[in-house]
Amino acid sequence: KYRMGELSFSPSNPNDAAAVVDELALILTSGRLNQDSRSVIARVYVCAGNHADGLQLSQKLIVFSTPEYHSTNTFDAKSELRPDADFPVPSNNRHKSIIILKIDG
Repeated sequence: KYRMGELSFSPSNPNDAAAVVDELALILTSGRLNQDSRSVIARVYVCAGNHADGLQLSQKLIVFSTPEYHSTNTFDAKSELRPDADFPVPSNNRHKSIIILKIDG
């Protein structure tokens, strides 16, 4: 039979929401979680009702909603728009392309 995973992590100070989120951020994102996400997750931890539910919700929020969990580089949230891309001028030269399409199965 299949067995569901078990939560074996327990924070060092479950009464301090910021410390719990800091520990989770260190474990799950190598400490790259931004301050805005940390404060939102800490509020959810406090509002969850008990420490076990708060811990589970905090883990879900980090895993499912933060870009830091899904990448290995530092996430840089910028509010300014990116510049428009410059497209190259099309060439009038002729060219020949050979495309090989290999379909297995």
